[in-house]
Amino acid sequence: SSSKTTAATGSPAQTQGFREILLCREYWLIGVPVGVLFCVSSAVLANFSPYVASAGLTRSDAGTLLMAVPVAGIVGKLAFGYAADKLSKKLLLLVAVALMFTGVCLLALMPSYALIMLAVFCLGLASGATVPVWGALLPQVFGLASYGRVMGAMMPLTTVLVTAGFAVSGLTFDATGSYVALLALFAVMLVLAGLLLALLRLPAARTA
Repeated sequence: SSSKTTAATGSPAQTQGFREILLCREYWLIGVPVGVLFCVSSAVLANFSPYVASAGLTRSDAGTLLMAVPVAGIVGKLAFGYAADKLSKKLLLLVAVALMFTGVCLLALMPSYALIMLAVFCLGLASGATVPVWGALLPQVFGLASYGRVMGAMMPLTTVLVTAGFAVSGLTFDATGSYVALLALFAVMLVLAGLLLALLRLPAARTA
């Protein structure tokens, strides 16, 4: 039964209030990494045009490069959404973190136009992958009956992290005059996000 599975795996109860959700380690082990993914992608895109200018390219180059983001995002949503029905959702979210990490590290190198395009494509893939995999992971961990409440409880957490990312972006650039330090910070945050996800233990998939 579901209750026996829950007890055996140590996963959260099937139906919970907000207080119980916030006290679940799974809430933080999923919510923080997802929030970091949203934070990094939002902050990088918000600062992309000045970053491109600092790399010696033009603003028209920035516009062309940014066109890769929605294309990669669509590919990520379709590919990872399909894979989420067949593969480990935890593994897929780790892949999204790895893609975002790769993109950030490439950007930190202030590379050529072609490598910036590759970096942007990695960021777009990761961003596109996050939403369907996150949406598929929550019912597996918390049960369908708690899905709406868990998603609602995680939205403020992700919003705080995204907002903090914008603030840190401005402060870091003002302090260093470069985007390299900011991108290095984002890389560290993504490593920590991956470590948190690695601690997540998944129960068997369930439908109720």
